[in-house]
Amino acid sequence: MNPARLRVGDVDSLGDAVAGVVGVIDRLGAGGDTVTARTTYQGDDTWPARMVLMDGNQAANLEAKQLTGLLAEHAGRTSASVVIQGEGSSSHAVVLEATAEGRIVMPASGLDLVIVGLTEDEAKGCATLLAQGDDMEDVPMPLPQAGADDEGWRAWADAAGALRPEHTVPRGEDHPDEEAASLLDADDQAYVSTAATTPQDLESLAPQVPVSVRESVDEADPGLEADLSAWWDEDTNLPRLQMLGPVHAQTRGTPRADRKPYLTEMVAYLVLRPQGATSEETAEAFSITPAKCRDYVAKCRSWLGTNPRTGEPHLPHAQKAPAAKLRGGSVYQTLDVLNDVDLFRRLRVRGEARGGTQGIEDLKTALS
Repeated sequence: MNPARLRVGDVDSLGDAVAGVVGVIDRLGAGGDTVTARTTYQGDDTWPARMVLMDGNQAANLEAKQLTGLLAEHAGRTSASVVIQGEGSSSHAVVLEATAEGRIVMPASGLDLVIVGLTEDEAKGCATLLAQGDDMEDVPMPLPQAGADDEGWRAWADAAGALRPEHTVPRGEDHPDEEAASLLDADDQAYVSTAATTPQDLESLAPQVPVSVRESVDEADPGLEADLSAWWDEDTNLPRLQMLGPVHAQTRGTPRADRKPYLTEMVAYLVLRPQGATSEETAEAFSITPAKCRDYVAKCRSWLGTNPRTGEPHLPHAQKAPAAKLRGGSVYQTLDVLNDVDLFRRLRVRGEARGGTQGIEDLKTALS
């Protein structure tokens, strides 16, 4: 899965492996083994592992015999292993037989075990994930999914809570039509010469924002201060969902003693979809039947309780959800469930729009 860990070798590669094994044995000195050396951090260097894969024909050459002899003579002290596929001539080998039924048999010990492995799809997924580490191309932060409150603060922010570029103006330029301010108002060179930053960083993190945008962002989220107070208030009557860090939910509805982690996951799924989710989408996401989905949603509804701001459930019945009109059908949608992800985004977009000392305080609160 990680090509950087593999290389196709030849006879010279076997010589390199022999030299590496001898070096490890020398570093260990008298007694000791590589497992102990790793766990107790012996020496100033790491104790990397090495594995050589070969077929039976290759196992017959001199270098291969020298390598397998070293491994047998210094068992546990080489940080290396040799795997020979097919019939090999090594007298030190432990024979393992992989069966067509997915088992591994070790005749010498009588062990007959299930092979641990990955399906083709699992292996492909892991390899794709690792390959992303080699992709250094930067891509723009996506916009959040449209939701019932898309005319609110979401209309001004990207998915990470940053003010959308179309609402900013370049740093270092005069804007005679309207006054503009930034989180960092000094000349760019003052920051570049004294901090680990670049003009591109400043343009991204502290753009100039017109006064009209600042006022509009403030007006778009009039409930932010009240939600922040409720988030920090241990006696708040609103449910809270923590997702930045250990996932945890606090609710004011019917207490539940069973399946709380599962219900927390379902609540988080719905909270992260401000446009709502249909019963079919939710059932597919959780790999359950639509009937079971309705059952779990009902449990989430009673667990979240009644919204003190409206007198209705925090998770309205699907046909009564505000997003149902936008999507043209019944959807599950949570309302007034406080969550740290959205509070972070709301503080960030307001902070960038405000600029100056007020903006910095918003960013500090977001990071808390």
